[in-house]
Amino acid sequence: RYGAIYLAAAPSARFGLVAGQADRIAAHRRAESQCMGTDGTPCRLALEFQERCGSVAHGVSGRSMVVTDDPSTYLVMLATAASGRSAEEAEREAVADCRLRHRNAQCRVVRTQCGPAAPG
Repeated sequence: RYGAIYLAAAPSARFGLVAGQADRIAAHRRAESQCMGTDGTPCRLALEFQERCGSVAHGVSGRSMVVTDDPSTYLVMLATAASGRSAEEAEREAVADCRLRHRNAQCRVVRTQCGPAAPG
C-alpha cells in the first residue's frame, strides 16, 4: 500500500496526505489534488512512503498572544512531512524535522494517516 504527501509553500497551510492506496500513481494524484484544492495552489511532492503512516506538521508563528486552531491566530512558516511504522513515530519525526528547520516556530501535527497494513 502506497502513500504520498504534497505540501504548498508557506505561508499556505495547504497539504495533501494519502495513505493505504493500492496504486502508487493514484496515491500521488489524490494527495496532490487535496493539496491544490479548487484554486490550484502550487504544491510539491514532499514524501512518498509504502506500508507506513504519514504525518504533516506545521511550524507556526503567532499573530496574537494566543495561538489556537483558528488560522487567523497564526502564520504558517513551514510545513514538514515524515513517515513512520506507527502514527506516533511519524508524528515525532515530522515535529522533530520542523523544529530542526525553524527553531522559533511552534511545531504541531496537523494530520496523520496510516494505511490498513500499518499499526495506528
